[in-house]
Amino acid sequence: VPCKPKLLAEKLGYSAMSMTRALNELEANQLGVVSREGKERYLTFPDGLRALWLNALPYLRSPVREELHIHEADIDQGMFFVAGESALSVGSLLASPNEPVFAVDANTWKSTAKNIQIIPIKDVGTCLIQVWRYDPKPYAYDNKVDDFSLYLSLQHHHDERVNIALDELMENRKW
Repeated sequence: VPCKPKLLAEKLGYSAMSMTRALNELEANQLGVVSREGKERYLTFPDGLRALWLNALPYLRSPVREELHIHEADIDQGMFFVAGESALSVGSLLASPNEPVFAVDANTWKSTAKNIQIIPIKDVGTCLIQVWRYDPKPYAYDNKVDDFSLYLSLQHHHDERVNIALDELMENRKW
């Protein structure tokens, strides 16, 4: 389905200029095709979304900026999203981690962190907070981060079980 930059900008919360630059980057890296119809530009992915994902992977990085341990009781569940191994364990055979993992964007973290004590190591009653480079909320569903960001956050994980669950997650996606 062709995408208009203006509609993408509105939906994703970016300026039209930023979206134009993004389309130019996608086209320059041969990840999509930009065509014109009158004054309107359209972005299409002729090889499909799965091919887009696989071709884009070398250009993508983890959304996680930093990780911190805090007392789980200190978080506002409405502002944080299930992430990491906690999110991956939903709908897979991977067991939930002993320490729940949540994601939050840097601005939300900055405004809430003033009242939260950072715990230096994993402990009873703590959770792992991933401070993300972008807001997970627009892409989250069922209070869980999206599959693509989840994959990127765990793609270099040292545990083979996590890597297998990640591969299954992407294989089972409806493209």
